[in-house]
Amino acid sequence: MSFIIRLFIALVIGVSIGSVNAEFYGNSQLNSFEQVVSQEEKRKEKQRLAILHYLIIDSWKQGFRKEPLSTYLLRWLPSLGSGLGYDLRTFNSADLDITPKQRMELRIQGRLDLSDMDGYNHSYLMTTPVDELIVDYRKRPDQLLEREIQIQTEWEEKENIVALIQLAITVSFTMVAVIAVLISPMSYVRHLHQICQKLAHGNLDARAAEHGPTPLVELGKTLNCMSSRLSHIREDQNFIYNAIPHELRTPIARLRFAADLLGPEPDPKKVSQFSQRLIKDVDELELLIDRLLTYNRLQHESVSANFSVSMLGSLIQSEVEEFRLFHSDKKVEFQIEPDLQVYCHPRWIQIALRNLLENAGRYAVSLVRVRSFYQEQQVIIYVEDDGPGIPAAFRTDLTRPFNRLNKAGQKGYGLGLAIVNRVMLRHQGKFSIEDSSLNGTAMVLSWPRFPNTEGHA
Repeated sequence: MSFIIRLFIALVIGVSIGSVNAEFYGNSQLNSFEQVVSQEEKRKEKQRLAILHYLIIDSWKQGFRKEPLSTYLLRWLPSLGSGLGYDLRTFNSADLDITPKQRMELRIQGRLDLSDMDGYNHSYLMTTPVDELIVDYRKRPDQLLEREIQIQTEWEEKENIVALIQLAITVSFTMVAVIAVLISPMSYVRHLHQICQKLAHGNLDARAAEHGPTPLVELGKTLNCMSSRLSHIREDQNFIYNAIPHELRTPIARLRFAADLLGPEPDPKKVSQFSQRLIKDVDELELLIDRLLTYNRLQHESVSANFSVSMLGSLIQSEVEEFRLFHSDKKVEFQIEPDLQVYCHPRWIQIALRNLLENAGRYAVSLVRVRSFYQEQQVIIYVEDDGPGIPAAFRTDLTRPFNRLNKAGQKGYGLGLAIVNRVMLRHQGKFSIEDSSLNGTAMVLSWPRFPNTEGHA
């Protein structure tokens, strides 16, 4: 999943979760506000009415009850109500249209709340010392409207505050989701930095994790490919550095021995006798150096720029003709698919064919066969001989530098097949050793007809 998609999903999730939580918070806060306002209004109203009722009754008592309570109330209630914003009326308890349960509550508690559900249309019944007389305290409509406007203003202010808090919650959840997505790439970048530091200090076994943010994982894979190639190159170099002194020791020792035999005043007969040997030893050193340079170029040279479409038949035929010049005692058969075009590095393919033909000519009894064909998008070349063959246990080792079947009894330096293997790696192909139908060895080259050579090792 790409980084952009993951970031988009994080934004959607963050906004969704934030919106849900903000909505829940807003509803809970506004509902709580509504309940608090309603309860607070009722509480204050009850307190005011209780005080007012007490003052009215107490005033009647202080007047030594000179007149009946009903007459007193009829005289004073209208003026008191207009000043306080209430419609104050008296009822006979028998005339009240209330339920038995409400009547019982009124008798026991001395008051009864008949306000409607919203709590703003206040109506309270209160008992008096005269059992049958009940006072109804009812808020006037104009007072109710004024209070409703006030409450509506408070409600709008509360809504604005809640909306700001909801926005803050949504933004917070969104930021958390985005940061969670961004932390992963940053963590992987730190991981890549640590891997690069290890590689810089010579630890070529360090590898980057190949799971993480998609754009950076590709960088990690590329870094792993690079470190793997560097590791293989170092292994090959260490192997070559260890093997070169051994391979040089023999021809140099022969040169020194011949020089010592000639002495300070060389005998013309000895000079003639050893001159051919010295030339042969120099030729061996030159061949070794040439092979080492070839192998080294294959490790480090960028060959992709020199790839081109070539006629494989022409490349094979030219090498076969040259082989026949130096191996006239060997019969050569070749079966080449006509007009087979391949994408390759012509010079390196020729070097690989030359090494295989030299190897076949060295071990063949009388016959060498070369075949090439095209199979399942792969170019295949067989170089076979009727020699003794190579045991399966030794075939893999022969693709490494300086490895030979019998180091003491065989000519060469063990670089020819290593060069062939390196050429195939550069072509994204494979070099293998198999049994031949000629009862000898079959050396097989195979690579894609049109390999992708960009950045390939």
